Amino acid sequence: MDAKTTNPKMASAKAPGQDRRRGGAAPPEALEITHQRNRLAGLWAAELLGLMGYAAQDYARSVMHTDHPQETVHDDDHEKVVGKLSTDLAGHVTLAEIRARMANFLSEERRQRKKRP
Repeated sequence: MDAKTTNPKMASAKAPGQDRRRGGAAPPEALEITHQRNRLAGLWAAELLGLMGYAAQDYARSVMHTDHPQETVHDDDHEKVVGKLSTDLAGHVTLAEIRARMANFLSEERRQRKKRP
């Protein structure tokens, strides 16, 4: 027997890049769009927090990778990012403003991708 059949944790493991909830890897374009939306949201929030330069980039990365590896997209990513931004931006913006900005960033990224050859 190999390790996958003898170790219960290994039996349910999936290859890197696979989303356990969806049963397969997320389409690369969906992954890129989601990460770009999260990056833009992080940069927007960093500006509101007064962060600049490397500090702003680091903050944006922390928003992009909220509790998930970079190569997967999970159904709850949106809510985790909204929650992080809501906590970090308390007193700066409302939850409705965060959601509106994230929706704008997502639609803008989709629009930009349609323009690309």
